[in-house]
This record gives sequence, structure tokens and C-alpha cells, in this order.
Amino acid sequence: MMPPLFRGAATRSLELMKGVRRDRGGNRTVGEAATAPPARLKLSATAPILCVDLGGSFVKGYLVSPEGTRLQTLATLPTPAGITPDGFLGIVSNLVKQVPSAGNVVVALPTRVKDGMVPESMNVGSADWVGYPIEAQLEQLLGRPVRALKDADLHMLGAAETNRGVQLLLSLGTGLGTSMMVHDEVLPNVELASLVMPKSAPSAETEHPLDGAVRMRVGDPEWNRSIARALETFDAALRPDYIHLSGGSARHVDLEGLSADVRPKVSIVGNGVAARGAARLVARESGQDTFTMGRPR
Repeated sequence: MMPPLFRGAATRSLELMKGVRRDRGGNRTVGEAATAPPARLKLSATAPILCVDLGGSFVKGYLVSPEGTRLQTLATLPTPAGITPDGFLGIVSNLVKQVPSAGNVVVALPTRVKDGMVPESMNVGSADWVGYPIEAQLEQLLGRPVRALKDADLHMLGAAETNRGVQLLLSLGTGLGTSMMVHDEVLPNVELASLVMPKSAPSAETEHPLDGAVRMRVGDPEWNRSIARALETFDAALRPDYIHLSGGSARHVDLEGLSADVRPKVSIVGNGVAARGAARLVARESGQDTFTMGRPR
């Protein structure tokens, strides 16, 4: 578990990431840089959830119960090259028509999301995503409450242990997605992939060594050696209590090849992690988070 000194520092870091400021007396205030997020429709704690996951290879849609059970797989579509926001809105709209009972919509994107907006480009989409207010546009189109977040953060909500200090999630698929949770709070939009990027990499566009395409090219043994080295690096730098592995390539990780120090912390989470994360997101915001989180396999 995290020592009390570090726990306080982690809590303060989380406040700063959320825009919370304090004066010299320690009282909460609002910093000049902090702005209120736009008003959003209220989520329903009892309605089913449409979960849409925009990945580098596929767009997946699920109907999820408020308890986190995946009720129906609606679609697994190849991600269109250079997908635009309008194109994604069309996909989500078609999925909603299939499940009119879905009272909430949760979308996961392979990039940072802040206040319902995409602040930067992402490697699977067009330049039109930069600055795009994805939540507001979807709510206007669908007439339903919508929440958008980074895909790895959604996976963390679905995978996390309750009251377990520092937790790290690595999403292994197209590239490397990362998320951290400290004492049941997700640190939003944490990007840690560069920590295990070779120093010789010429640019941010270089293929990540943990990418699923690299595994297909070099084979499982070499790819797993890269995984083991990366986990050692993350463990030494962050000292997590738990490490969760999600994504399409996670099932290829050789857990027995990990070091004795790292192996007990690592689990491979199952395919239901996104659905469970969507339900927990809705439950938390609705004040109904009674989930007992375990490690979905």
C-alpha cells in the first residue's frame, strides 16, 4: 500500500488534474485556468447502457445492464481509415436505433477526452477530431445522456480492485493505452507509453514495441520479452499494487515469463471489462456505485 506521505501527494495530484485549487490555508478554490465543464444530460441509474468502443482496428458496440452484464453484442465493425467525427456519430446513431431501450450512452476513444471534448489528434481518425465536442454533439443527436472518455480509463473502471492503493492498467492492442487509479479514483488521461518507448525512436509516430502488429511480425517470444521489460520499468517507476492487462493482445502475454516481483501483481482482464467499466461509470455518477470490484478474467 502507498505510504501516508505519498498518499497525500497523490491526492493533491488528482485534485490538480481535476482543476481543484487550494489557497495558502488549504481551502478549496477555483484557479484561473479551471473552467466549468458544459452542462450535460443526467444519467439514469436504472436504464441499460449502450457502450461503444472506438478502437484502432474495430468499432465495438454492446448493450450493457446497469449491473455491468453484457446483454447483447450489437456490432464489431472494422474501423474506417481516417474515421471522422461525423462518421462515428453515424455509427453510434445506427446502434441506438437497434436498442431503443438504452437510456445512457458511453463511448470510449483511443485518445484523451477532457470536458466532453477531444483536445488532440488520434492515430485512427481524421484531423477533424481536434477540439471536437463529442459528448455535446452525440447528446444533441441522440437525445440521451452521453459520456466519453479515454478507452484505457474505461477499462480501468471495469478492472479495478476496490480500496487497493495504486493500480496500473495497460491496454495492449493497436499501440499501448495506459490508465492509473489511486485509491478508487482514476487519474484521467494519463499517458505513460513513452516510458517504455526505445530512446532511438525517431518520432511519436513510430510503431510502439508492444503494439499487436509488432507481435504478429516478430512472434510471441520476442514480443513477450518486450512486455516483461516494460512491466519491470513501470513497476520500478510507479510501484503499483496491481497491474491489469486488457485489450486484444493481452491474452498472448506469458505470465510465467515475468519476474517473481512483478508476476503476483499482474492479471489479464476479460472481454467484459469495457461493459463493466461503462456500468460503473454510470453508477458512480448516479451515486449508486455499490459494485464490489474484483478481477474479471
